[in-house]
Amino acid sequence: MGLILCSENEAKKPYYIEELSVNIYSIEELCYIIYEHPLLVLDNFISPGLIEFIKTDLDMNILAAQLTKMSQERHAEDSMLIYILEFAEIYRSTEISRYRSELNNLRKLKKADFLKEKADYMFRLRRYGKAIRYYKAVIKMSAEKNPRDKLLAKTYHNVASAFANLFMFDKAYEYYVQAYNILGDKHILKRLYLLSYLDKRDGLRLKYTESLGSDIMQYWDDEFNQTVTKVKQAIDKEEIDNIFKKDPIKLRKLLIEEISRFKVDYRNMI
Repeated sequence: MGLILCSENEAKKPYYIEELSVNIYSIEELCYIIYEHPLLVLDNFISPGLIEFIKTDLDMNILAAQLTKMSQERHAEDSMLIYILEFAEIYRSTEISRYRSELNNLRKLKKADFLKEKADYMFRLRRYGKAIRYYKAVIKMSAEKNPRDKLLAKTYHNVASAFANLFMFDKAYEYYVQAYNILGDKHILKRLYLLSYLDKRDGLRLKYTESLGSDIMQYWDDEFNQTVTKVKQAIDKEEIDNIFKKDPIKLRKLLIEEISRFKVDYRNMI
């Protein structure tokens, strides 16, 4: 994509993109969301609320009127997404053509495969709560049909990893066990073993490591301890000392800002 010339229409009231937890203020930002995140805009993204935002807040009456007409005539949502990109004239025709092909390929996926792709995408964006919801939908669709399916096992594994990233170790343990029972993969067993450090599941070691040699367990123990050491070393002691040397009022303000930032990051994850 080349140089983007931004329009002067910037909304005073933003439109909230729930999937990404972001506000947008312009047609350029809307097009960026559509083009860069196709997995997130295929299901009911073109809503009455979005059309109203385009009409009222962006003052783009022609675009809003055409989208309303297309919606009433039940045009495919893909066509409406493409129309927005073409109308804004931000992306080249070759880029839009490539985007159209990407949408077509996504539409060809089976429902479970599409949800798995969407869940994996949300995971990569660190939107773990949303990823978990999509993973659970895949599990519900797949578990009854084929409880030993490899796609199902991978979904168990990924939802476990999402829970682990949210510090919900009991749930992570539960789903890792499900994945291991299907695949019997030593990498999953390693995750279960290391998870026992965090969740204090002492009985887990006996249940899932009876067939392992002491050398492997010792290797995993050493690896865990080395990781903990690296994390401790990564913390800049001088920087921490400098923080606590600050004026008490400034220190309190700094701590409040850091806690607030952490809360926002965590809320975005869930």
